Amino acid sequence: MDTEFIIAFEDKPFNSSDKDFNDMVVHIAGIEPVPEPMTILGSTLALGFGGLFKRQLSKRQKN
Repeated sequence: MDTEFIIAFEDKPFNSSDKDFNDMVVHIAGIEPVPEPMTILGSTLALGFGGLFKRQLSKRQKN
């Protein structure tokens, strides 16, 4: 997987430009994958239910 990109832009419309594409150059490096939304949702639900069950368990142990 490539994690480095160079994106170059031309400042004028293509038919009247000098076509050198050095008017704006952006270097992007170190791209890391982002977890998919369902993974984030599942983790959040698991932590929420874990906290809820732990709270109920501590209430039962106090009684």
